[in-house]
Amino acid sequence: MFKGRRHGFFCMCDVCKAKRRASLLYSACLIGLVIVIFYQSLLLIFVTTKINAIILFVELVCLVIGAIRMIL
Repeated sequence: MFKGRRHGFFCMCDVCKAKRRASLLYSACLIGLVIVIFYQSLLLIFVTTKINAIILFVELVCLVIGAIRMIL
C-alpha cells in the first residue's frame, strides 16, 4: 500500500541534508550562482532594463532556495 521513501530532489531527511552540505558540486553551483548574481547586479547598476531585473530576481530566489535547502 505504501511505497518506500525515495531520496529525491525534495527529500529533507538527515542523510540527504548531510550529502548536500558535503557535496562539492552543489556548493560549486551555489558559488557560481553568487558570481552570476554579482555580475547581474553590476550590469543592472550601469544598464537598467526590466529583463535584467527579472533575471536577477529569479537568480536571487534560486540562491535563497539553495541556501535554505543546505541549512535546513
